Amino acid sequence: MLPVSAVALQRVDLARQLGPALWPGLALVALSFGVLLFGRRVFSLTARELRFVAAAHAVRLAAASGLTILLWRLALPDVALGIWLALLTSRLLLARLPFVVNRELVFANLVLALFGAGSQTALLLATLAIATLLAHLAATIVVGAPDLLRAVRKALGRS
Repeated sequence: MLPVSAVALQRVDLARQLGPALWPGLALVALSFGVLLFGRRVFSLTARELRFVAAAHAVRLAAASGLTILLWRLALPDVALGIWLALLTSRLLLARLPFVVNRELVFANLVLALFGAGSQTALLLATLAIATLLAHLAATIVVGAPDLLRAVRKALGRS
């Protein structure tokens, strides 16, 4: 994604605005290449199984990225495709950073910093970040509700 969105990333001037924060991302890329070079010592799967796993993840990543760009493009068709590619690239990079607890909010803040609070792009992506967090909260409640009810019944039964 970086080579594809390089022109748009230059237009947004992400390197100047983020500065030193980009270096850890390069370290992670270098680590990934190291794992590929020493793959036989790191992976226990056969080469055929590794190719299948890589292909499945490549298809998943391409589908998720394509659907994300489609969603953004349908919501704001006037924004250039290069800007969407640059934002998707930065979102994918943020997703790989370790020790970042809430990547969606970090991405929304990044977009707010790049485009300003009044822009439609920032509003759309901040809204989608909040919708994602609410969906995660709803899923957590739905999945956890049976255990919570079981625990409450058990506590009331003992009292």
